[in-house]
Amino acid sequence: MVISIVEMINTIIQSIMCVSIPNYCINNEYKHSKKELSVITFIIFLFMEFITKQFGNLSICVFITHITVAIIIGIFYRKNLIYALTAYTLIYFFIVMDVMIFGILIFGYFKFLVSAEYLDVLTIGIVYMPQFIMEFLCIMFKDEIFKLYKLIINKKYSIIILIIISFLLDFIGAFYLILSNVEDNILFENIIVISGIIFTIITTMYFVNIARNSNKILALNRVLDTRNSELRKIQNEYGKQISYMYDLYSMKRIDKIGEKLKEIINESNPNKENNSNSEVDINDNCDTNTLINSIVKKISEKEINVIVDDEGNLDKIEMSEMELYRIISNIVNNAVKAMNGIGIIIIKTYNLNKNLVINIENNGPKIEEKNIHKIFDAGFTTKDNIDKNHGYGLNIVKELVDKYNGSVNVKSTEESTKFEVKIPLY
Repeated sequence: MVISIVEMINTIIQSIMCVSIPNYCINNEYKHSKKELSVITFIIFLFMEFITKQFGNLSICVFITHITVAIIIGIFYRKNLIYALTAYTLIYFFIVMDVMIFGILIFGYFKFLVSAEYLDVLTIGIVYMPQFIMEFLCIMFKDEIFKLYKLIINKKYSIIILIIISFLLDFIGAFYLILSNVEDNILFENIIVISGIIFTIITTMYFVNIARNSNKILALNRVLDTRNSELRKIQNEYGKQISYMYDLYSMKRIDKIGEKLKEIINESNPNKENNSNSEVDINDNCDTNTLINSIVKKISEKEINVIVDDEGNLDKIEMSEMELYRIISNIVNNAVKAMNGIGIIIIKTYNLNKNLVINIENNGPKIEEKNIHKIFDAGFTTKDNIDKNHGYGLNIVKELVDKYNGSVNVKSTEESTKFEVKIPLY
């Protein structure tokens, strides 16, 4: 009676695992709601109970259960069939490996050492308790299972090998059930046990090798992502420099274009002499009004109105004209994208407590609290970023401001989003 209850509880948990973890692993558009998951779980539970009642400990029960659950998963996840079945097979592998180790190897040894009256207690302690622990760990650490799933799904031969291994484990379990019903079968049971041990070792080595290769690939991907991030920043930087030189041309400041080109050349040749003196002086016939006007003129959206209140004094700012241009233009461009072509931008500059203060405010949508602290991270964006070429403007703003010991803060409400930049004056 107790064994039957424990078996039913175990079947319920396994049914939940066989549905919830594949649903967690597959693509978002194919995932089912909680209500639908409950229905699928209940169907699988009913079939597993029916098969157990009909076939009991017959060897064929192992194959029928495996295939039946796979068919149910395939029906409900037919639009993402390979991915769902791969995740299910991975979970099935964990379940069968647990049965192999504890239900066949360990239990097969200890069952001859205890009397029949304690056999149920031994079964619960050695067979079912490890099952419960394994199932709990799978649900708790489903993110780790997802990583292994992603590694397998990216290699077609790994999917095939995983499926073959799962059915080989079925054969071993089936043979064990056959031999357990035959008298004087100690020799054959030992053969099954030894085969199970060897198979377990080989399987473990295979997945350890997968994990090792996975770690190498992840390390290389991290290095590649870092390099790509640096290249995207360079792309953004040179785009702003070209835009800035065009603005200089529009303002008939031809001499400044030459100086800026010299600065770019020196930056690309760090060993070149006098590189440190190549910055364009921001105080040479320049003010923030000129910069801001050149940026504002590029806003193509007709329904975005810009209000400029420029009272900032640049006489004692160390930052170059190009760097200030990049700070203001990146924040303004970010605001324009957020506003979807309609709204008001207010740009205000003034001096306060030995700082140049630049306030850029827009009445676009509120930035969610969870994203406020992320907006200055390289590559972060709330927009579609399939090519990963967005999300670097505000990161560049942060780096430039930090370079001169300044600060940049953002406050966002339902009414407006405001960026405040402070740059020290010497």
